[in-house]
Amino acid sequence: MHTVRLADPRDDDAVQGIFERALRGADWLPAGAEPDTDFKRNSSCETVHVCSADDGVLRGFIAVYEPGSFVHHLYVDAAFQGQGVGRAILAAVVDSQPDKPWRLKCVLVNTRARAFYAKTGWRETETAMGSQGLYVVLRKWAAPPAIRTA
Repeated sequence: MHTVRLADPRDDDAVQGIFERALRGADWLPAGAEPDTDFKRNSSCETVHVCSADDGVLRGFIAVYEPGSFVHHLYVDAAFQGQGVGRAILAAVVDSQPDKPWRLKCVLVNTRARAFYAKTGWRETETAMGSQGLYVVLRKWAAPPAIRTA
């Protein structure tokens, strides 16, 4: 079972490790790109949630900029991909706040991430050029209000 909670300072090393490994192994980055792997610098002013299982080992995390309902980072450690960790994180953080119109950006060539987001209800709405090449903006709209009957 996956548990998602707010990160605390004890999680810093594990989150940094997941972030660094993900960026160093990112085949979607442009050739020769040297990614900034300092998670604290890349996520200032963001709320971070972590996901672990019963053994307490962190499996992934999400960093969101809440005032803009923006998902900045979502990474799952390679050893735990395909086990529902990403879905659990999104359900706990994004889907639990359906009144917000969430958005995120994903590098166009990162087809694995784009497929994951499509399966979890995100829709690509536009493309633009960024420092890592073309990217798509994905959105997840608020759930429609429940219909009340008298």
